[in-house]
Amino acid sequence: MSSVEHILYTLEAEHSYREWMRNIRVSQNEEGQIPQIVPSGNWGYENYNGPSMGGILFEIPYQMYRYRGDIEIIKENASAMMKYLQFMDKMRKE
Repeated sequence: MSSVEHILYTLEAEHSYREWMRNIRVSQNEEGQIPQIVPSGNWGYENYNGPSMGGILFEIPYQMYRYRGDIEIIKENASAMMKYLQFMDKMRKE
């Protein structure tokens, strides 16, 4: 069981996760990069932080979908997910 999944099942943290996802979307810069910590206060973009923070963009909606079967969380974050994947693709080419 992943930590996201465990927290959903034991603490019913859906509302908190939705709010965190909103903060991630707001913190994402124009290039698609996500800062090292979210919420960030507009810092944390200087060094590439790797896919772990960006992976949250995918893991939380996936686990919430598995937990409730509701695709709204995926719809809410789909454009941020695509933007992040484009950023990662650009980083790969450089």
